[in-house]
Order: sequence, then structure tokens, then C-alpha cells
Amino acid sequence: MAGIGITDLIVLEMSKQGRAIFASGSPFDPVDYKGKVYTAGQANNAYIFPVFDFGLVISDAIRVHDEMPLATDVSIETTEALAGQVMEEHLAKGMIYPPFTNIRKISAHIATKVAAKAYELGEYIFSFPYFCSKLLAKT
Repeated sequence: MAGIGITDLIVLEMSKQGRAIFASGSPFDPVDYKGKVYTAGQANNAYIFPVFDFGLVISDAIRVHDEMPLATDVSIETTEALAGQVMEEHLAKGMIYPPFTNIRKISAHIATKVAAKAYELGEYIFSFPYFCSKLLAKT
């Protein structure tokens, strides 16, 4: 097995035992393993990175600060907002990300985290509660 590292071998062995946690950047068909269907998560950057800009737009932020979610890195606020969209029904299917079909709802929740930080830092023009309530009402 030339070219296969120890990590590859460990992941391969874990997957043979049904103990792997898997997500991919591209969609995969569900897998039936020992009578249970598992749905692979889609670990796509579309979940978070475009949403940072969206949060700035909806808050009418006039400045970007390092303290804002995603201004310098993926923050705990945005990852918690994403993780909060994973429901028990998704976990039961082996999913570690929410379904990409819910991207509008997911984006709205994450964007409100960015907008909330702009509001908290005083870097906004209009009312945060007004815009976020309108945004979340549409999801």
C-alpha cells in the first residue's frame, strides 16, 4: 500500500468497523451499513464564509472589527450557530452538519450573529432587532 500514511490506515480501519465520522465538501449518496442508513454531511464553506458578508449587509455595518465573528477566523459564535442547526433527527442519520437544503435558514441564523456583534460594537446604521427579525421571519 505505497503512498498510504498511518492516518489513512486508521481511518480505513475505523470505517470498516462503522466508527468513522465523515463529512465531505461534495454531496454523497446515503450509505446503508448493517441495516442502518447514514447520510454524509456536506462540509461546505458556503455554510459560513458568504454569510459573514451577509451579516455585514443586513446590519449596515460601517466598519469590520477583529471581534466580529469571522472577521479574523471562524469564531465560536458562528460555529455554535451552525451546530445549533443540527437536529436530533440529523444526528440519528450520522450527520454532523445540517442538511444543505436548509442553507437559507442556516445562513439567516449565522448572519444574525455577525449583525449582533456589529450592533454590540456600535458599528451599524439601522436597528439590529428590526433587520434580524425581518430576516429570521423569512426563513
